[in-house]
Amino acid sequence: MKRVKKAGALLLSAALVLGLCGCTPKQEQQAAFDAFMHRQFVETVQSDYLTAHILLENPQDYGVDMTQIDVRIGTPLSETDAAEQRADLADVEAEFARFRRSELTAEQQDTYDIFAFLLQTSMMASNTKFDGYPNYFETMTGIHTQLPTLFADLTLRDEQDVKDCIQLVQSVQPYIQSLLDYTQKQADNGTLMVNLDEVIAHCQEIVEAGMDSAVLHSLQTNIDGVEMDAAQREIYKQQMEQAFADSFLPAYQAIIGTMDSLREKPNNTQGLAHLPEGKAYYELLVRQNTGTTDSIRHIRTQLEQLANEQLVQIQRIIRAHPEAYTAWAAGETRTGYTDYAEMLTDLEQFTKQNFPDVGTFDYAIEPIDKEIATGGIAAYFNIPALDGTTPQQIRVNTTSTEVDVQSLSTFSTVAHEGFPGHMYQMRYAYQHIQEPYRNGLASFSGYTEGYATYVEFLALDYLTDVDESVRQLETRMGIFEHCLTALMDIGIHYDGWSKADLRTFFIQNGLNTDVVDVLYDQLQANPGAFLPYYVGHMQFMRLRTEAETALGEQFDEKAFHAAILASGSAPFEVVERHVQAYIRQTKADKALLCRQQPAA
Repeated sequence: MKRVKKAGALLLSAALVLGLCGCTPKQEQQAAFDAFMHRQFVETVQSDYLTAHILLENPQDYGVDMTQIDVRIGTPLSETDAAEQRADLADVEAEFARFRRSELTAEQQDTYDIFAFLLQTSMMASNTKFDGYPNYFETMTGIHTQLPTLFADLTLRDEQDVKDCIQLVQSVQPYIQSLLDYTQKQADNGTLMVNLDEVIAHCQEIVEAGMDSAVLHSLQTNIDGVEMDAAQREIYKQQMEQAFADSFLPAYQAIIGTMDSLREKPNNTQGLAHLPEGKAYYELLVRQNTGTTDSIRHIRTQLEQLANEQLVQIQRIIRAHPEAYTAWAAGETRTGYTDYAEMLTDLEQFTKQNFPDVGTFDYAIEPIDKEIATGGIAAYFNIPALDGTTPQQIRVNTTSTEVDVQSLSTFSTVAHEGFPGHMYQMRYAYQHIQEPYRNGLASFSGYTEGYATYVEFLALDYLTDVDESVRQLETRMGIFEHCLTALMDIGIHYDGWSKADLRTFFIQNGLNTDVVDVLYDQLQANPGAFLPYYVGHMQFMRLRTEAETALGEQFDEKAFHAAILASGSAPFEVVERHVQAYIRQTKADKALLCRQQPAA
């Protein structure tokens, strides 16, 4: 967030207009809060080109001036003044503190609580004791893994976008170099925690592909999709090739060189708990990644309880239906789907049964480029612009031999990304939440990924042609494994587990120890990465259980889903408030109905 000016002429003029209109102090407070949130949205969007480009097709309609934005992939860290950022946050905090939450509308109170959570978390993260702790080269979500997908999926709407995209590619090398300089300082200061071999291996694939890269191919294809003079298009494609050769590939070569040079430097190959402020930093990551203020001890207890509940149910199913377990364990069960389009079409229809209606809308199913479609990723969803007019996009993996289109896990993944997961969830938010800041910038992965994980298991119930016991095993085993994975993450990064400790945990829980080393390395290099999915899912399960217990036969699944969707991406304290409101309203409606019925 940029520094907020405290007394601009615009604000003074707005105050005079409000006074002349005879607004009450409460109305003035609400109008001032809307103005504050609008300014936060505009200043944040104008601080980053990619945010503006991805979120808005018509930025001028939101008061965003694209001419004020530097066209580059990110702000090089060497240009970032941490002290100034802390001062900016302090200014925003001081201005925000002037608003009286009780005088805001119900929707504004949601926005207030969402912004308060984000602001407080940002203030905590800006503490100098955490300088040097963020890792920009995590093996799952590091910048080196994100850039290929980002460029492959970047929408080019007109000729200016093509020019901007070329400039973005040109900016990759200096931005990456600033991150490498920062990583070098981490090594010098004793806070380096990077899986060097994994990062190098990933970057070598990019470098070896060279000018035959699928990333460059996607960029050129995107240029071909823009209406313009054919001769000019070829000029732009040549410029893109040059930018790719001069900046993108050298950036990946620089990553390889720097990572290789760090082999002799101190590098923490265990969890965050082994760094001086590591446990405190992990507590911050848990807060950021789960959207809760629950203590790690409380989260761990919840995970252990949920895991035990699943295990009991798994054992009951196996005793009653051993043949179902045999089929499930062998991976023999097939959904019958042979393509993603048919799967999404059916999921869209299924969603209408148990979720609020969002109408019909266009979406496109596009294959993931072969070079990017590594591993077992079946699909992912691209966030649409707030004012988007183009079809929403699902990317699917049609090339990897690791993905079986007919498997239960592929069906769950498509439900997670499409219906009733992210694509549906985003559509609902855009229809029902008017605040652009909340739809575009309020990022709570515990909510978004937790919700999508929650519905991916619900979607299995739609597969009525699949044996119910097998579906139950897929669900129960999935939740059980999720709980254990989250517990492992906590063990490694908060309790300081070694690989030997993790092996002991595996043995205690009857798991195959052959994957201990691989899983340890993955969790160690990506602290908290799985928590949004698994802890977030657990929170939604908890809220559903509370609603079902409180309402009994009055529980309505569609109404419950409307309640958890009402807040949009938010901390769970806000989501829970909507669920409690649903419970109270349902009880009140029942009580009213009982009073209206004549006595027998």
